[in-house]
Formats: sequence, structure tokens, C-alpha cells
Amino acid sequence: MACDIIIEYKISSTTYENTSWVFKLDNEQHRCHIEPESQNMQWQKLECNQCKHCPYQTQNKPYCPVAQSIGSIAEYFKDISSIEVFELTVFINQELHFQAKASAARVCSSLIGLSTAGSGCQYTQFLWPMLQQHTPMATLEESVFRAISNMSIYYVLNDSPLNFIEYCTNFYENMHTLNIDFSARIQQFAKGDALNNGLINLDTFIKMILYNLEHKFEDFQDIYDLK
Repeated sequence: MACDIIIEYKISSTTYENTSWVFKLDNEQHRCHIEPESQNMQWQKLECNQCKHCPYQTQNKPYCPVAQSIGSIAEYFKDISSIEVFELTVFINQELHFQAKASAARVCSSLIGLSTAGSGCQYTQFLWPMLQQHTPMATLEESVFRAISNMSIYYVLNDSPLNFIEYCTNFYENMHTLNIDFSARIQQFAKGDALNNGLINLDTFIKMILYNLEHKFEDFQDIYDLK
């Protein structure tokens, strides 16, 4: 495994067990290996609230790659409320990049986003390059800017016959569908709302990208008005 980047998220709490997740980016397989590894659970089976547009068949892939990628994260947060506060510390290649208090929902958003981008799912694979430039706990505006920049490079390198807006919209509409359907999967087993609200936060990011694509990057017009 060619692992050039290792990202570690550590959380501590006065209420819950202190723990950490290590994300090892495999640049050969374009996958993220997560420690601790997930155990195969019923809710992770492909057929369990399977996404409407899922490209996989149970005979070839019995478990959903996205569900498997967030397995240990979901098991930790499944009974936790969104408003619980954790002390979060993030290291990238052993260097401290972020340290602050954060709500459980916000921590879940970041962890789920990291995991799904490196899950190997056909619909999240285009997010892989963003893992190489991971920005812990980025704001919504920062995330949208980075996402559109990522798609600009992806678009040029893939030489698509579609125009840029159509090309990006296809990717992010698929992500929106995945988020909606995956929310139903989470609600099947999670008693707390941290996981689902974390996913809602991610879908807000998706919707903001789709809005800007539809309205020709309206949110960024002021900073690009250089006349």
C-alpha cells in the first residue's frame, strides 16, 4: 500500500469514551483504509435501504462500500446527540492541523465526508483528490470553493463532451441522492441524531454547490469582480 498521507482524528469527552480514527490514504487503489476497521453489520448490507441509483448488485458486492467505510464511526456515534460537545484534535502526517471544541454533528460531518470520499463507491470516487488536500473542519464556503476547484481540474483532465455546469451537476446530483437514501439507512439503527444531522450538514454542502452551478457561481461573484 502506497500511503503518503495519514490523517488522525482524536476526540475526547467528559461523557463518552475517548477515541481516535486513523485514515490511511492508499494512492494505488484510491481508497482510504480506516482504523479501527468496521465489522460487517446488518445495516451495512447493500440491500438495506439500498440507494435508488446504486450501481452494485448484492451477488458481487454484499455490503455497501459507503456503509462499510463509516462503520466504526457509526457504531461510536449511533446513540449520541448532535449537541454533545467534543474536544477534537486533527493530525495530518503527525503534524497538528486543528484543535478545538466541536459539536458531535460537526465531528460526524467531517468524519463521514472523509470516509465516504475514500470508500471506493462509484459515486464518491471523484472526491478522492480532495482528500489529498484535506482541510479539517472547513467552513461551508471554503468547502464549496475547494469542491468547485477540484471539479475544474477533474473536468479538464477527463475531456468530457458535456459543458462544465452539466458535468458537475451530474456528479453532485448523484451525491445528493446518495445522502438522502443513506439517511434512511442510518435512521434504521441510530437512536441519537448526531450521525443523521452530520449527514444533513454534508447534504447542505451538496445543495450549496448545486445552487451555485445553477446560478453561475452567484456566491462568488463579488470576490471575482476584479474590474
